[in-house]
Amino acid sequence: MANLKSKGYVSHLFKGNTIMKTLKITTIIFLVLCTSALVEAKASTDVKSNLEVLDIKMEPIRQGKNVVRLKVQNNSDEDQDLSIDIRTESSTGNWQTQFSHIIKGSETKWIRHAYKINGIIVARTRIRLRFYTAGSTTGAGGEVANQYFKEAKYYVGDLKHAEPDDSKPEPVSKDQRQTIVEALRQFQNCVRNNDYKGAWQFFSQDFKEAESMGKLSTFQKAMETPYFLFPLSRAEVLALEPKSAGRRKGTLALTTALKDERWMVNFIKVADKWCIDSLERIDAAPKKTVPLDPDVQEQAVRRAFGQWQDSIRDGNYEIAWGLYANSLRRSRQHENDFQRFAKEMGSDGSMKRAISLSLRPESVTNIRMGEYAILNTTYASRSFRIDFVMEDGQWKIRNIRMMRSGNGGDWQTRLLPKMRKRITKHFDIFCYKGSTAEKELEKIAEKRERGFREICRFLGKDSDVRIRMILFEDGVTKYSETGHQGAGWAFGNTVVEIYNEKEKLDPYHETTHVLMRPYGSPPALFNEGFAVYMSERLGAHALDAMGGGESSIYERVRQLNGKRELIGLEELLTYTEIGSGKTNPPVAYPEAASFVKFLIETYGKERFLKAYRTLRNSSDKAVQQQNVKALETIYDKSLDELKTEWKRAFLRSG
Repeated sequence: MANLKSKGYVSHLFKGNTIMKTLKITTIIFLVLCTSALVEAKASTDVKSNLEVLDIKMEPIRQGKNVVRLKVQNNSDEDQDLSIDIRTESSTGNWQTQFSHIIKGSETKWIRHAYKINGIIVARTRIRLRFYTAGSTTGAGGEVANQYFKEAKYYVGDLKHAEPDDSKPEPVSKDQRQTIVEALRQFQNCVRNNDYKGAWQFFSQDFKEAESMGKLSTFQKAMETPYFLFPLSRAEVLALEPKSAGRRKGTLALTTALKDERWMVNFIKVADKWCIDSLERIDAAPKKTVPLDPDVQEQAVRRAFGQWQDSIRDGNYEIAWGLYANSLRRSRQHENDFQRFAKEMGSDGSMKRAISLSLRPESVTNIRMGEYAILNTTYASRSFRIDFVMEDGQWKIRNIRMMRSGNGGDWQTRLLPKMRKRITKHFDIFCYKGSTAEKELEKIAEKRERGFREICRFLGKDSDVRIRMILFEDGVTKYSETGHQGAGWAFGNTVVEIYNEKEKLDPYHETTHVLMRPYGSPPALFNEGFAVYMSERLGAHALDAMGGGESSIYERVRQLNGKRELIGLEELLTYTEIGSGKTNPPVAYPEAASFVKFLIETYGKERFLKAYRTLRNSSDKAVQQQNVKALETIYDKSLDELKTEWKRAFLRSG
C-alpha cells in the first residue's frame, strides 16, 4: 500500500513530454503512463482540533470499489466526534459521502473505509478527504468553526494501481455454487418484496459503503427510482440469471446473465453468511490504445457525434444506443430500455429524433485527454451542450442538455411579450401569432372556462385562481424554448401544452391539477386518477393521449384486465408519480382513473375528497402503510374488499 503521510506537496501533472504518451486500458484499470505528484492541501483556515490524522494509506487503486486506511489520534482526555468526508471526481461522475466515528479520550486507532471511483481511471481522477470534529473545532482566534481541520487531495496518477487479475476463476463444487446461487435468490426475493432492509443484510460492509455510501436509504432509493450511483436498477437486479461459478482470491464469483450482458457477483463470507462484495460487468469492449493528441481527440469526438446522428437517421438504433455512456443508458431518462429508445427515435413525429438530427456541431472544449470532452452544438438559435466521456476506448455521450440564456433561463419573461394574449375570467392564454391556437383561440377559451366552472361545481367551491396557459405549435419548439419534454406540463398555476391540428390535449386534465392543489398532495393514484376521471366526466376522450384511444375508463381497464396487464393495486398506491417509463403510463393512468371512478360513484365525492386530503404522497414505506390504513378507515373496508368491489364494478359495466 502507498504510504501517504502529510507533506504538503503541489501537483506537477503532465510535465515535459509526458502528455504525448498513451493510455493503456484493461478491463479493470485505466493506467496512465505519465508523471504526477500527490497534492495534499491544508484546511482552508487555521482550524485547531484535539484530533490528529497521523497516517493515510491507500490500497492499490482500481476502478469501482477502493479502500483507504486512516490512523487517527485523540490528543485530549475526552471523547471526540470525528466525521470523515470522502469524495472522488472522475469523468463518469463524482462520488461523495461521510462516515462518523467516536474517538475515545487519548485513543489512537486505525479506521478502514471503502469508497468508489466511477468509470475509468486516468491520471487526473481525484480523491479528496476532509476531516471534521463535530462541535469542537476552533479557529485561530478561538471562535467556533464548522470547517474541516485537515484536507488531503490525491491525483491517482501518483498512486499505486492494482494489477489486473486476468486469471480464470478456479472451479468450485456443485454445493458451493448452489450456496451462492441461493444467496443471490434470497437477495432478489427481498428486493422483489420491497424488503430492502432484508436485502441490505446480503451486502458486505465494503459493498454497503462503496455502492450505497453506507446508507440503507441510498440503496432503497436506488431500487425505487433509477439511480446511476448503484450498478443496476431494481428490474435488472431481479433479472440476473445465475450461470457459472468459480473461486478467486478468497471470494466465490458467480457469473450471471442480464439480457446480452454478463455480470460478475463476487461473494465473501462474513461470519457464517455469504455476502455480496462486488458487482461488475465483465463483458467490456476489447482493449484499445487512446492517442493523447488534442487535435486527434477533437476529431474523434466529432466523428462519434456524426456517427450517432447518422445511425439515428439510417435507423441503426443499436449503434446509436451503443454510443451512449453506460451511465446515460441506465439513467432515469432511459432506464436501460433499448426498445423504448428505438421506438422514440424511430417515430417520425418524435421530438427527440427531430432535435437530435438537427443539432449542428460547433466547438469542442474542455478536452481532458482520454477522459472527458464537451461538444457545443446549436439548434434553432438555442445552444445545446453534449458531454462526452471515454468508455471502452470510445468517446460516448454522457449527457445532452439545453443551455439556459443569460437571463437565468426565464423563458417566460423572454417569450410572453412576443405572444398573442387572450384574457378570460380565470385564464391568461398565450400563443404564437399565426399558430393553430390563435386561429381557435375563442374555442379554446370557451372550453377552458367551461372546464374550470364544472370542476369547481363538482368540488362545491368556487376558486379565484388565475391560470396562465402557454400553447406551443409543436413539441420541438416547446422543448427548445422551455427545456421540458412531453406534450403537457403544469407547475404552480401555469399550464404549458402543445396545440396543433393533430395534437390537442384534453382541455381539463391540467386544469384539474391546478384546482386540486389546495386540497392536498395524495399518492399519484388519486392525483392523476382524479384528473383523468374529471376529463371523462366533462366529455373528453381522457385516455386518447395515453394509448387508450376513444375507450372509456372502464372499457380500457376491462381490456387490460383481460390481458392480465393491470398493476397490483397495492403497488399502484405506492407510486409517487405516473408518467415516467417505469410507471407504465398506458396501464397506470386508466387503472388509477378507474379506481377513483369506482370510489366516487360508489361511495360519493365527500369520502373521496376526505381521502384526497388525508393520504400523503411519499416513497417512505411507513407513510405508504399509513395511507392504506387511512383509506381503510375512511371507507370502513379493507383494501382487499375495496379491490374486489372495484373489479366487480368495471367488469359489470361492460
